[in-house]
Amino acid sequence: MQTSTSTRDALLEAAAELFAEHGFEGASIRRISEKAGANVAAIHYHFGSKEKLYAAAVVAHCKRESHAPLTRFLDRGDASASLDDVREVLRLCARSFLEELAADPGMAIHRRLLLRTLFESHRGPLEDELDHEFRADVEDWMRLARMACPDLTERDAMLWAYAYMGQVTLYFLARDHILRQLGVTTLDDAVIEEASTFIADAMTSALVRRAT
Repeated sequence: MQTSTSTRDALLEAAAELFAEHGFEGASIRRISEKAGANVAAIHYHFGSKEKLYAAAVVAHCKRESHAPLTRFLDRGDASASLDDVREVLRLCARSFLEELAADPGMAIHRRLLLRTLFESHRGPLEDELDHEFRADVEDWMRLARMACPDLTERDAMLWAYAYMGQVTLYFLARDHILRQLGVTTLDDAVIEEASTFIADAMTSALVRRAT
């Protein structure tokens, strides 16, 4: 017999797979619950709606542990950060992201679900739920930027945050193409370090230019 936690996890797994394969409209609540071995009512009990289940599945399957170095740094509670601090957090987060990708290059469900989320047109409650979930990540990066550059406007901090997220996401979406263009066959440690350092240097330089 499934516990409440295991039922919720099973629903997230089933939802991620079916949403990735069929999109939001194509994956019915009934199909998701059947795949998870749960009652249809369990979706409403654990998530409240199909829209909120979709948002939760996206967060659970597309938000990876690569965010952890930033979270640990912010949890220290420091009021300010040096540019070297920012560069190191960026490098560690980018490196962690690329290490995850190297460890599991297929990431089939995650990749398809992210593509659906990025390129399908969402409206109404679903759009609101996704905006709410992703905003938390953006605000963490904005906070880091303004710790080093307190005069940075909110809009510039937001654009900076999205610029970083966009760079690492490209490796997620176009990994094989990027490796071919770099003339390598695997995302090994040397390539990971080179790419993560380049991202960190570029984003730190952008922060300095925007803040001056």
